[in-house]
Amino acid sequence: MNLALAEQEKERLKAFLDGEQKERSRIGRELHDGIGAMLFTISHQLKAYFNANEQEDKEALNRLIGLVNDTTVELKNTVHSLIPETIALRGLEASLASYCDLICRGQHPHIQLNCYGNWNMVDVAVLHSLFRMAQELIRNIMMHSGASYAAVTLSCFDNSIRLFAEDNGCGFDVVHTPYGSGLHNLHARVSLLKGEISLESVPGKGTTCTIIIGL
Repeated sequence: MNLALAEQEKERLKAFLDGEQKERSRIGRELHDGIGAMLFTISHQLKAYFNANEQEDKEALNRLIGLVNDTTVELKNTVHSLIPETIALRGLEASLASYCDLICRGQHPHIQLNCYGNWNMVDVAVLHSLFRMAQELIRNIMMHSGASYAAVTLSCFDNSIRLFAEDNGCGFDVVHTPYGSGLHNLHARVSLLKGEISLESVPGKGTTCTIIIGL
C-alpha cells in the first residue's frame, strides 16, 4: 500500500471511530439526562411516602427504594462505559476495574485485572475500542467459562498494545463452535485497528485470547 492510500485508510479509521464515539456519547447522555432523572424523582417520592406512612408499609417501601438505588448505580456504570470521555478522564484501568466490580459482584470467578505501560499517548478512540474488547472478553468469561481463575492483562510498550485474557474454565472447540455476535464484534474491532487476534481453547482446559495492536 502506497503512502497516500495508507493515509486515506488512517483517516477513514479515525472518522469511523470518531463517529462511534459521538453516537455512544449521545446515547449515554440521553440515558443520564432522561432515565437517570426519572429514577432520581421516583427515589425522592418513595422516600417522602416512606416518611409519611405507617410502619407495616415501610419494609416493602424500603425494598423498592433499594431496587431504585441499585438501578441508579447500574445506570451510572452503563453511562460511564458508554461515554468515551469518561474513559479518557478516569483512565482505561479504572474504567475496566469499575466494570469488573459490577459484573463480578457476588459471582465467580473474580477477574484479576492487570494494566501496564504508558497510556497517555494512546488516542481516546483506541482506548475506547480496547475497553469494548476487554469488556467482551470479561463478559464471555463470566457467562460461559465456569472458571475458578481468570485474568485480563493489558500492556502498552514499544509502540504496541497487547490485550491478553485467560481462564481455566470449560473451554470449547474453536474450530467447530460457531461464534456469537460478541466474538464477531471482537474480531471486527481488531480488524478495524489493523491488529491481530489469536484465540486458543481446549474443551476442559480453559481458554486464552491474545490481541496485539500496533501504534
